[in-house]
Amino acid sequence: MIECLVADDAAHRGETSPRPRRRRKRPPPGFLTVADLAERSGAAPSTAYHWLETGVLASYRWRGIFVVAERDAEEFVAVRPWRRAAADAEAAEVGHG
Repeated sequence: MIECLVADDAAHRGETSPRPRRRRKRPPPGFLTVADLAERSGAAPSTAYHWLETGVLASYRWRGIFVVAERDAEEFVAVRPWRRAAADAEAAEVGHG
């Protein structure tokens, strides 16, 4: 009975529990976790989850975690100019020429 009180008291003081820590789940080769996606894009993890929930970026469930194909993530994060801006610039050049 005394041992239980001592263990409970240690938990209340903020000491670590004797349970082993969980290992971080790793995605399969060629895939990224949401945390990896957020880090690569410079966005918050909540923003990355929003992209997945709204379907802006395709995701899959794998062993209880969301994963994104690395190729899709790289393409999504890549900075590209807007097509419309390029088309407007060409139209302006044709009109002035």
